[in-house]
Amino acid sequence: MTKKNEHLESVQARIEALQETIAERERDIRERAGRFQERLEKEISPVEMVRRHPWQAAFGALAVGFLTGRMLRGGGSPAEHPEQQEFPQAPLAPMAQRSAVLPDIRLELIRSAKELGVSYLQRYIDSRFRKTPEAPVQQN
Repeated sequence: MTKKNEHLESVQARIEALQETIAERERDIRERAGRFQERLEKEISPVEMVRRHPWQAAFGALAVGFLTGRMLRGGGSPAEHPEQQEFPQAPLAPMAQRSAVLPDIRLELIRSAKELGVSYLQRYIDSRFRKTPEAPVQQN
């Protein structure tokens, strides 16, 4: 009977050791997953992307602002929208066409610059005044 008890005790000890090992591995995996999630969130955050690639973000904002403005105003030619053309117009001279487009481009540039300035100011304020203290590191 003692051999049977010894065998059961050794099996029980092995089970407890395995449970401990599994619990340690689970904590390790959860900790790694948490760090990975934090890094991933930081990596794909818009603020971080703008910080790493400011020129690309500026030109992207400029392009999006310009295209959005064109879409909202229906910037196509009258031939594309015949329902809007009540009276036939003589074609404009190339110089007149350029001078009609320049104010639109200027307006889009000003809007894009404003958006860039506002986003920069917001980022500056967030980094300057809303610093959150880092969580204390737990030692086991």
